[in-house]
Amino acid sequence: MAKTHLEVPVNAGAPETVDPALATGPAHPAGLVLDPPLDLDTDDPEILDLIDRFAQGTRLAVAQARRARAELELTRPRARKYLRFIDSGSSVYRRELAKQFGMTQREFDGVLRRKAVVWKREWLPRKGYETWFEQVREELPNGRFVRVLKVTPEGVDGIMDLFDALGYVVVTEAA
Repeated sequence: MAKTHLEVPVNAGAPETVDPALATGPAHPAGLVLDPPLDLDTDDPEILDLIDRFAQGTRLAVAQARRARAELELTRPRARKYLRFIDSGSSVYRRELAKQFGMTQREFDGVLRRKAVVWKREWLPRKGYETWFEQVREELPNGRFVRVLKVTPEGVDGIMDLFDALGYVVVTEAA
């Protein structure tokens, strides 16, 4: 006889499957069965196998939860810094982003050109990337004005995703 599995919601996450033999005891409010039936035959090899599989699954779930918590603790400072920048609404120079990837602005701009994000000659964003950049007039020490293409917070997010997809790794954090 083939065993069927029941879907039981676990703390608003994805549904997990539970062996029907486990679904005989009282249920926890979150949908998990906590107590085995009182007439459990511990001499039955199938029951012992079931208990062993359940214990292995529990150990695996605990190990995964611990790894996820450790990863969260490692990324929390970066996430806070990133969210502060995004919330600030300020744009950054392309060379600042290039430094994060351990490259020069020329190399960074080359990637943007090859991926058709910006035009080579005018240093303007291509269609679809207009919100990633803003042109700013800046005064040089000699009194002349130049146009500078800066990256908006939305652009930082998009460029980080683009470079990640291309296999580039952040080597330094932005200030």
